[in-house]
Amino acid sequence: MAIAVVLAVGSRRSARTAAMYQVQRQFRNVRIVASSDRVEFRGLDRIWDGQWRGLGVLVLTDDFLYFRLSDRDMDLSVPLSRVEEVHVVGGGDGKRGSQGRCHIRVEYRAFDDQLRTATWSIRDADRWKELILDAVEGKG
Repeated sequence: MAIAVVLAVGSRRSARTAAMYQVQRQFRNVRIVASSDRVEFRGLDRIWDGQWRGLGVLVLTDDFLYFRLSDRDMDLSVPLSRVEEVHVVGGGDGKRGSQGRCHIRVEYRAFDDQLRTATWSIRDADRWKELILDAVEGKG
């Protein structure tokens, strides 16, 4: 049983490392304001978005918010010019989320002009909110 746990943890860490490497390579000529490789994507508030949930890399640049799943070749890019609101939410009783994390909820206009909501569970959610709002103001 211990071997299975070690293999699972090693596989997850390897996927995280590979995703972070791909993102760093992809953004090598872009200024990264903030990034984290231990972010849990909670969904897009759409019926079919279950396939999107999982751990990955979240990156904030001067122009957009970008998320890439670690274990699947799926990503989400939100132009900052389309961000309308950013919220930090905790657990149902107003406390911080599981494992000391809060959720950051970003409301944005999709390319079809529909309002979408993307939610991530992340450490330092308050800091991320400030960084995103500062970057949005810079685009305003």
